[in-house]
Amino acid sequence: MSMFINSLKRLYVAGKIVLAKLDTFLTEGKVTQEEYNYIASQKD
Repeated sequence: MSMFINSLKRLYVAGKIVLAKLDTFLTEGKVTQEEYNYIASQKD
């Protein structure tokens, strides 16, 4: 994955960004569905 996606993953896991922000990135085409799934599946 790209540095951007890994950064988003770290921020999401740390609670610095919420799922709604990831939804926005997906809608705007900044992340693919695969990248979105990768990020969103990381939070426990």
